[in-house]
Amino acid sequence: MLHSSLSYVEDYLYWAHQHEALAAFVTSLSLIFVNTFCIPLAGVVMTTAGFLLKDVKGFLVMYCAYNVSAWVGFAVGRFLLQNIVQRYSKKIVILNALSNAVQKRGWRLVFLLQLPPTGVP
Repeated sequence: MLHSSLSYVEDYLYWAHQHEALAAFVTSLSLIFVNTFCIPLAGVVMTTAGFLLKDVKGFLVMYCAYNVSAWVGFAVGRFLLQNIVQRYSKKIVILNALSNAVQKRGWRLVFLLQLPPTGVP
């Protein structure tokens, strides 16, 4: 079984080497899927992309795919699964406060929450 899995990987790497742009697209779609549904393979997909696309191109493709997956995951959690999330988080005060703030302030608050702290006073 391990031998057949390795042959699939070798076939994929050969194909990806022959079709670099399509491989970047497929790899980024797989990263979006993996991150959106919290499947713990994101590191493997990112490593594969870095291996295939090399340096700056691999970084840019994976950075964009990672951000798109964060946006998709946010939209799924916020709009499609909102009732389920609210039912499970009713007793957690901070989550209720955050949900109310996002409803009132919208995308501006979401953008500000995504900014990393820089330590500038």
